[in-house]
Amino acid sequence: MSTRLLGRRLLRQEDPRLVTGNGRYVTDLALPGTLHMALARSPHAHARIAAVDVSRAHRVPGVVAVLTADDLRDAGPLPVLAHPPGQRQSGFPVLPGDRVRYVGQALAAVVAETRYAAQDGIDALDVTYGPLPAVADGAQATAPGAPKLYDDWPDYIVVSRRDRQRRSRHCARDGLDGRGGALHRCRGRQRRRWRGARPARATIATPAT
Repeated sequence: MSTRLLGRRLLRQEDPRLVTGNGRYVTDLALPGTLHMALARSPHAHARIAAVDVSRAHRVPGVVAVLTADDLRDAGPLPVLAHPPGQRQSGFPVLPGDRVRYVGQALAAVVAETRYAAQDGIDALDVTYGPLPAVADGAQATAPGAPKLYDDWPDYIVVSRRDRQRRSRHCARDGLDGRGGALHRCRGRQRRRWRGARPARATIATPAT
């Protein structure tokens, strides 16, 4: 790693372009026939989707299509990018049809000629939810009888590991030999934080030629 930049004042290179209005973002791209999509997202952490009435959304001027889970049955679930040994997996639909499992989960999409028409279409949707019990921390999730997000899972544990080396080291530090079958439990708190750059939230796509 080069050290010539350490401790030096670094001038930003991109500012002149941005402060003079010459930045280029996804919304600056004006391709012929561009359509805009907006998503309806759940306000509930866990709820049944009792009904999604799209009739009013279809009548909004500029709306081209309204999509729900019924329109995407052939799409299948989204792929799982990583599958460590022993980890439970569940299907993750593009748009769920039975229930939502976290706040902000998208359950309907509106495609329109402008971003404003797309949002008007979302506002015209009539979604009926049946709120279900939810848990907010690990202790509640692992307690006996905790409500389930997935009916075919016996509990909330996605994957478990046993680190024998670490257990022995902790037992030795506590004056134990690490072979007596002692069970140590600890509880910690993890603050919300993000130390990396946030990913882009906008995409423009064109048909393959």
